[in-house]
Amino acid sequence: MLLSLLGISTVLISCGGEDNASPTNSAPGDHVQHKQAVAEFVRTELAMLENLDCHASNSSSACDTVIVDFATEARPARESRSEQVILIIDDQGLEFPAVSRYRSRVLQAVRLNNTTGLYEHYSPQVVMPRFVRDLFTHIDTFAGSDNQPTFIPAVWLRQLSQGVSNINSDFSDIYAVNHGDMPFLYLLEHNPEARFVIAQTPTFFTAFKAEFCAADSSALRAKIATAAAMFKDNVLDQYGVRYVSYSGGFSLATLRNRWTSLCQTLIPEASLPALLDALRPFYEVLFNTEGVMGFQASGINMSIEEYPLDTDVHFHNRVRVGDYTNLDSQLPEDGVIGHREPPALIASRQNSRRWIDLLINFGIEPVRPWQPNQTALAETNILGLDSYPITSIQPSWATPVALSQAIYIKNIQYPDDPLTDAVIIAIKDQLTPMGCTFYPEDEGRCKVQDPLLHRQQELFRLNYID
Repeated sequence: MLLSLLGISTVLISCGGEDNASPTNSAPGDHVQHKQAVAEFVRTELAMLENLDCHASNSSSACDTVIVDFATEARPARESRSEQVILIIDDQGLEFPAVSRYRSRVLQAVRLNNTTGLYEHYSPQVVMPRFVRDLFTHIDTFAGSDNQPTFIPAVWLRQLSQGVSNINSDFSDIYAVNHGDMPFLYLLEHNPEARFVIAQTPTFFTAFKAEFCAADSSALRAKIATAAAMFKDNVLDQYGVRYVSYSGGFSLATLRNRWTSLCQTLIPEASLPALLDALRPFYEVLFNTEGVMGFQASGINMSIEEYPLDTDVHFHNRVRVGDYTNLDSQLPEDGVIGHREPPALIASRQNSRRWIDLLINFGIEPVRPWQPNQTALAETNILGLDSYPITSIQPSWATPVALSQAIYIKNIQYPDDPLTDAVIIAIKDQLTPMGCTFYPEDEGRCKVQDPLLHRQQELFRLNYID
């Protein structure tokens, strides 16, 4: 599929949509009629696509490129769960799914203003053919039997993906899937009742370059603390965020790279730990805020010295997520296997396992052709029109699976309870129960899990996919 999608962004202060929240836990549904209606919708859309020839000199205006703006593309909000608002933070991606296919699911987009050092709302823009924009609008506003916008899994739209690909297009730049798109699309697809806030990874060292390059950790920490407090008020609290997905982290190597690019003087090695710790107020907001459960992709080859914040055990609402892959893990639903050796990890994960809270199975061969098992981790294409087994492993791809498992546990075990710190602790205990003793560094926790084998995701619980 050939598309030209440009990352154009403009700052815009705007308000989030109203929360059309369901007050009770949704029960698994029978989607036979819904799926039949979607199949008819797909046939209609395919017929329209078959009549398009975007290569012809007199091609339809549907082939023209259009700028699609987050603010002006607002669509009716579908029914959602007020306690299923997810903040996803990444330095690449996020914008295209948020503006286009899944616009009704996204409450707000925020990023750090490098002049003020504060997060603010902005309105991402992307460029695409008009027919693609129209197709996304039709999908995102598709109404169920109650005439309300309803969720459509990407796998139900597979024929449309092929239909779009078949159009002979002159759009020569192929949009590349960026780092943040994969976890964002996973969360969108596997949590049908969730809504989202997207945020770019903070660039505090750039915003506070003077303090950073002066190696003034106290002044830097004070400014980051102010920004973090505003972030809590204007993002977490304002939009009712209950879960955080963060596919990133900071190490001393990160600081060395920032210093080289920003300061262009000799790196002050002795000052780096204090400068890194200046980020602690932001970590406190992400991972110690009452009633907010944070999931962070783990690092690899970690040590306390190089990754002091990402190895710190005092962020009590955080789950650090790692990855492994095994075609036949043979793990029970709770992962409890006693003295038995769990599935093996890659060396760069094994040497970091004491600082990883939860390890997620991808269910694929680790080398080409990446043969999947029947319950392998699925990725969704950038158009949101198909899902299929993933062909690589990394902690960032495991993190949304763990977060989705937590929402599944919340809805099964604590459907009517608010997400308090006590409930978060209980969910963490179920994510990694006691009862595994092979590795002393796991401290009895069963960290190695296979939630996809046991279909511990809302997409499956709600019977959209078997």
